[in-house]
Amino acid sequence: MKSLFFLLVSGVFWLILVQLAPHFGVPSQIISLARSGYIAIFSIYMMVELRGAKYSSQHRPSHIYLYLLPLLSLALLSLYSSDLSLNASLLSMLGCFYISAFAIINFRSERGYIRNAGWDLLAPPILFFLIVNPLLTIIGGLISIIYLARLLSRPLNPDAGQSHLDSFVVQLPSICIAPVVLIALRDVFDGGGLIDRSHIESFGLVVNGVGAAIWTAMVMRNTFPLDRAALALWILGFLGTMINFVLPVGILSSAGAILIAESFRGAVWLGTTIGLANLTRGKGFSANLIATVLPLSALWLSKGHFSASMTLFIYAAFVFPIPFAAWTLMRVRRKSTALLDNSACQFDDASTSISVFEQKS
Repeated sequence: MKSLFFLLVSGVFWLILVQLAPHFGVPSQIISLARSGYIAIFSIYMMVELRGAKYSSQHRPSHIYLYLLPLLSLALLSLYSSDLSLNASLLSMLGCFYISAFAIINFRSERGYIRNAGWDLLAPPILFFLIVNPLLTIIGGLISIIYLARLLSRPLNPDAGQSHLDSFVVQLPSICIAPVVLIALRDVFDGGGLIDRSHIESFGLVVNGVGAAIWTAMVMRNTFPLDRAALALWILGFLGTMINFVLPVGILSSAGAILIAESFRGAVWLGTTIGLANLTRGKGFSANLIATVLPLSALWLSKGHFSASMTLFIYAAFVFPIPFAAWTLMRVRRKSTALLDNSACQFDDASTSISVFEQKS
């Protein structure tokens, strides 16, 4: 319960920061991207923790370059979004935050506090201070670089390595591309520019946060076949797309589109989970890459050519292969299992008949 409280407070801090950032000349999208980067770095450490490993304060983490890969999200978003104008100040501020986030999470992990959600309260204030004063960005950057240099000077843990790498390679597309898709969606469904972007971003963060909690709970409980749930979510999203198509451009259509897109995201989430659970590392990485590139490709191809409501139809079409592939995969597996069960039953019946015949003889 305490962890849930800290996570909720942290979420509120991020929402406040989204609203405050434009007053300091920082696009609200940058806040969403920074939050995604923080969560991505934390996810790497949590995955290692769940595998029963632990980071030592005497050794440096293996494959340390992987922890900076969330910065690829910034490059992708800058290529896609015409609403985001990057400059040296923004780049240095965001880079400093990523290094600071890595330093905090690594320090937290080394002391066994990776599951203590109270530490998540630190990230939004740190980013706020970096935004408010450029001098703090320089100071924070120097401190983080010194910490990183000291970390790199430690010897590599001989027990760390491939197992840590394997535990998260398949997640790389989700870490680097998925956040860009969410922000790019809000670029499209902004009510034709009638709604302040910070409000769109705040609403999107709430919807995505609630959605992520629901999809995660569905995966963890597994009380209903995930492939059918993914297909049902896609159908629900498509019905919502048809309704949204007739709505006039405005607050209602924008809010509806973000909710509908979250339904499609749930379909992708559940469908991809099935793939990662049933595929090897290489195939799992490829499947996850396709699952994250398809939605972004739909937005990229539609950009500047179609209305927001029509873009949602194109987005639905590009997303559809993911839940459909998951449903097909599980249907084949169920049929194979049923055939094996039937064969086993027939073998048992035959054995019983032979046994009865032998007894009569």
